[in-house]
Amino acid sequence: MSKIKNILGIIIIAALVIVGVVFALLNETAVPLDLFFLVTPPVHISLLVFAAFAVGLLIGMMVTGVTVMKVKVNARRRQREAATALSKA
Repeated sequence: MSKIKNILGIIIIAALVIVGVVFALLNETAVPLDLFFLVTPPVHISLLVFAAFAVGLLIGMMVTGVTVMKVKVNARRRQREAATALSKA
């Protein structure tokens, strides 16, 4: 079963790499990015999409990390409360 998971993972990663390369090759048009306070020189669209994906991925990881930390803190606090309630009984 482990070998099947590894092979399936390799196939999925290879497919994603192929899709990414094809996407980059098909979107070679350079466009300037106009922000409110900054205008960038012309950059490939595929690079902008990749950058937006990477920023979203990082923000999602940070939000998930904060949520996991809150859950762990609450679990520890409840565990301590339960231990003190048992010791008093």
